[in-house]
Amino acid sequence: MEAVVGDQIEALALLCLPRTSSTHWDPATARVGLHHLRRLRGETAAFEAVLVGVLKTEMGRDTKATLARGFGMSNAEASKAEKVADIVGRVPGADDALANGSVTGEHLRHLAPIADASEAEELLILAAGQTPDDFAKTVEKYRIDGDAEAWQDRQRKARSVRFFKADNGCLGMRVILPTIEGEMVKASLNEASDAAWRTAHPDRAETRGEHHDEPREQRLADALVAIITGQTNTDQRANSSARTALIVTVRAETLECEVLGSGPIPIAGVLSLIDNPRTDLYAAIQAADGAILKFGRSRRFASPLQKLALALRDGGRCCYPGCSAHWTRCDADHDPPWEAGGRTDLSSMRYLCTCEHHPHRHETGSNISRQSNGGWTVNGEPCPRDQPDNASQSGL
Repeated sequence: MEAVVGDQIEALALLCLPRTSSTHWDPATARVGLHHLRRLRGETAAFEAVLVGVLKTEMGRDTKATLARGFGMSNAEASKAEKVADIVGRVPGADDALANGSVTGEHLRHLAPIADASEAEELLILAAGQTPDDFAKTVEKYRIDGDAEAWQDRQRKARSVRFFKADNGCLGMRVILPTIEGEMVKASLNEASDAAWRTAHPDRAETRGEHHDEPREQRLADALVAIITGQTNTDQRANSSARTALIVTVRAETLECEVLGSGPIPIAGVLSLIDNPRTDLYAAIQAADGAILKFGRSRRFASPLQKLALALRDGGRCCYPGCSAHWTRCDADHDPPWEAGGRTDLSSMRYLCTCEHHPHRHETGSNISRQSNGGWTVNGEPCPRDQPDNASQSGL
């Protein structure tokens, strides 16, 4: 921690020399280079956290402004750096975990609410084998187990709606909602958007809005305005029935509950969803197997039940390595493709996001296969699920 390892600096210098000429690189060398860079990044991040911590001790509340003005950081970057430094100073072993690359600053920021708890160090160890998103769920489960009512109260106090003027002159809106209410709003907007598309394209209604002409973010904005202003027509209201459909998994042994594709919620939250007359709650049964999930060549598009089962099996998101697009923004893709004799069976389909990886797969003929360990390969190359990806992460 007191100094960056010399051979890593040397490795970085060697790597930088031929970077303008891709002909000098081969896959094996690239992997070695990425390994050195990742380790160097961790060492640098840990060292930065220590130095920011020193500034924070002397400057207190002025630290963020100092980082922004003196070191060219944006306010968001300065805030993140300050939070990581705070965790490094409060959780034993956080600096070493950051330095050796087993965790990132994003992992540490999820520890902020429980940094002073005795279990923080134990949770930090768990973070080493999880993606930042999965670790966020681990921390949330810990907080729910500790005091579900306090967790719900914290979420209620965090709710907010803020309006701002966007650079293009539009009115922006930033909304923060508790997990349960937020998932209901998200599902309702998704359904309203798809219902509007089906009404406008009755000849293609079975596709549930696949292959849209407008970006999803714009269609969701239209759906929000239509719902609030009452502009939805009779057919749309009949199709959506103003209902919300959610999938919730419940572990029988521990009663741990989670909204699929979102995050953990307390058992009391599940009970409130069950009692809500406007919510269709689907309890996840992972051992689902039956003829209803297998249509062979008798139909092309997956049934609603098949889509629910796919969402459960694939973790509620796109199967392409690194992509975290929510299952409601994905298509049920056949393997092999339908045109090549693919079957509409659960075992022969997987979710690929509508906006990027489903079209890309058909345009390039990429072969995406599931490994025995639950991971995936693209054209035979193993790809861990936590790789960064450029797929669209925005939207509801």
